[in-house]
Amino acid sequence: MAIYGFGAFELDSDTGELTKHGRRVRLRPQPCAVLLHLVEPSQTFVPRADLCRRLWPDGTFVNFDEGLNSCIKQVRAALGDDGRNPQMIETLSRRGYRFLLPVESQVRMVR
Repeated sequence: MAIYGFGAFELDSDTGELTKHGRRVRLRPQPCAVLLHLVEPSQTFVPRADLCRRLWPDGTFVNFDEGLNSCIKQVRAALGDDGRNPQMIETLSRRGYRFLLPVESQVRMVR
């Protein structure tokens, strides 16, 4: 359970809430899971296959490429990032993604 801060944003790993300057930014659960995986500590590069396993468990039949591309587009829209000139999420063609901003994490203590 942590809160990840990057730029003007914070992402709560427990609630899945994304905020910008303290104001909530709407982001659906799957795109939120993608963003969370991208900002987690020690993630410099996230392969597409890792995101597939995280979003769709074995036995789930989806068009993975379309589903993941849609999630990344939704994350970029929420962050105000542009895939053609990325400031936050870099696409490594057909391999995966890299989060470009430094990420600070705060561990939340459970009482």
